[in-house]
Order: sequence, then structure tokens, then C-alpha cells
Amino acid sequence: MYDRTLAWNEEGRRDPRIVVIGIDPASLESLGPFPWPRSIHAPLLQVLQEKGAEAVFFDLLFDTPGSRGVEDDLEFARVLKRFGKVVLASSVSEQDARENRMAPLLPMLAGSARLGVINRKRDPDGVIRWGIRAVAALDPPAPSAALQMLRLDSGDASLGFQPDQVTVGDLMIPTSGSEPFEVPIRFRTAPPPLSYVRVLREEVAQEDLQGRLVLVGAHGTETQVDTFATPLGWRQGVEIHAALLDTLLAGRFTRRVSPAWDFLILLLACLATGSLVGRARSVSSGALAAGVVAIVLLVGFVALLRLGWWIGILGPVLGVVLAFGLAWSLRLVKVRNLLAPGRPGRSGDAAGHRGDASALGFGAGRALRGRSGDLHRSGFAGHRGGREPQAVHDPGGHRAEGLGGPMA
Repeated sequence: MYDRTLAWNEEGRRDPRIVVIGIDPASLESLGPFPWPRSIHAPLLQVLQEKGAEAVFFDLLFDTPGSRGVEDDLEFARVLKRFGKVVLASSVSEQDARENRMAPLLPMLAGSARLGVINRKRDPDGVIRWGIRAVAALDPPAPSAALQMLRLDSGDASLGFQPDQVTVGDLMIPTSGSEPFEVPIRFRTAPPPLSYVRVLREEVAQEDLQGRLVLVGAHGTETQVDTFATPLGWRQGVEIHAALLDTLLAGRFTRRVSPAWDFLILLLACLATGSLVGRARSVSSGALAAGVVAIVLLVGFVALLRLGWWIGILGPVLGVVLAFGLAWSLRLVKVRNLLAPGRPGRSGDAAGHRGDASALGFGAGRALRGRSGDLHRSGFAGHRGGREPQAVHDPGGHRAEGLGGPMA
């Protein structure tokens, strides 16, 4: 339901300051197969600096020497340092966490740029819904690439890490995941990426790059290596980083409500269903149960889209179905007891419970009314007002004592 809600309401377009430069098939065809030498990335950075880009993130790992020797790597390091606001990708494996370090960067690039973690968290179904703002396994925590970009956009503000929030200068970002420093990603409509080779050749207008937060990564390549499932379909890694950065810039964070609230909503939904179905007629009990389900769904959608509260609504919906079935079964048992052959056939009992049977359906009502008619035809209705049966005479002169009396 969370995924469907996001798909129905993508909340407009992504922040226009975020620009993705894609290493696309056209770029691979023009510049050759990947990985490229650092002598290609350095000119791209120079173009971005000349056109006034605010900050740049490379969703690429620079952990091994380049293909054109040490001098090529040193030139790239000089361009990185000259630009000043560049984030390079890193990661934290289990072994890195045990050693309290991030994946090592090429030594000659160290100190030329900031490092941002690109670790991703998949839910059990393989879908990425949560963004990692920092890896808590390290001390101090290792900030994500998106968090580093937000920091650069905030004038190189200081970072603060607490169990329930992350601070970037004066901005407080709450933690709402099952692990520290997680936040649900709000995926929104994004414009198509700019082609790497077109930016390199300066075929892109300056206004498309000036003041922008630029993310560079694989996009639309045939291998689809860096592609992941999201609530809105398959997205490539650089787009997921852009969506997380957009979430942080927007300042609207979805919070997962506590299990206590989930249980309270489940309890209220079950009690409401049991109470309504237990008193309603058959023609309306199903509609009432469906109405409770509709109210639960509406509350969940409004809470998520307007308040940013993520409520688990699957439990309450299943609870309504179970409560409806239980209440209906109890009413059926009640009427079956009324219609049992061995039950004493007093008309007062039949008339008194006729409404209960009718509430379960026309068939049950007719059955009980038919049984009441049989009782009348058998003569048991003659005990009205507590009077004893009276003697009657028939035209043939015979005398009868009434019900159960001797015939003369």
C-alpha cells in the first residue's frame, strides 16, 4: 500500500537544483568502453566549474590506479582540489565496519575531495525504500553522498549525529527507520539526465548547470548493472542518490509511527466492525464492514501524503475482515439455535426472535416465520391470555374438549 500511494502521488517534480549527468550509450559510443581514464573526468569537472555548478558527486569508485598512469591520476587530483566542492563515492563493507574505516580511496586522491557512502538498504522484497544518511557502524558515523552534497549546499555546515536525528547546521533530519540514520525516500518525477558527452563538449547551456547540484553516474546503459527496484519501478543508482538528496532538500520526512499506534488502529477497527455488524441487518452489514476498510485506507493515505506519517494499514484491514467473519458466524449460530428441532415451540419465543432471524437474511426469516405458523396451526396459539381450551360443538352433534381432549 505504501508503494501504491507513492505511485499515485509523486508530489510534483524533483528539486530543479538537482541535475543528473548520465554515462549513457551515446557517451560510451563516443568516448569508448568503461572505465574511462581520469583524463576524461578532469575536463568534465573543469566545464562544470566554468559553468558555475554548486557541487558535484561522482557515483563512481576511484579505488584503483587509472589506466594512463600516475600523472593522469595526479592531474585529476589537482582538478578536484581546485573545484573544492566534489564528493567521491565510497562504501562500508562488513570487514570495513570491523576495522572502523570506509573503503580506501586511491591514496593520491585522498584529501582532494570529500567521501560519501553509497551503501543502499533493500527491504526483504528487494525494493529500496529507505535512504541511508550515514553508516552508524563507524565511529564517527560515515555520511552518505547525499548528506555530503546537502552539507556543501549549506555552506559546508557542520554535521551532528544523534540516535534520533542528524543535524546539518541548523537543519534537523529525524530518524524514522529500524536502524539509525535511515529516512524513507520520496521519489518524485525527474527530468531526463544530461548526456555526459554533451556536457563534456559544452553542448549544454550554462543556465542548465549554474548553481546546480550535479550527480554523475551510469544511466541508460545496456548492462543495467547499477539498477535497483524502487516503489516507482526500476531506477539506477545515481537516480536513487538524487531522490535521497531531493528528500533531504525538501525537508519533508516520512516518519514510521510506533507499533503502539498500529495496534491502537487495529483494535479500534476490529471493535467498530464487531459492533456495527453485530447490530446491522444482512443487507447493510457487509457495506458497513467495507466502510470501515475504506476509512482505514483513507486515514492511512491522508496521514502519509499530508502529515508524513507512515501507518501500517494492512493489519487493520485484515482485522476488519476477521472481525466481520467472527461477528457473522456468531449471529448464524444464534439463529440456528432458534431453529433447532428440539427447541420448545412457544409462539412468544418465535415472535420475539423473528427480527434476529430476519436480520441474517430473508431465508432465515421465512424459516422462523414458517415454524411459527406451524405452531399456530397445531393449536398452541390457543393458550392466549392464559385461558384454558373451551369445549366446542360441531354440526353433527359431537362434543369436543379442545386440544388434546377426548372426542365424543
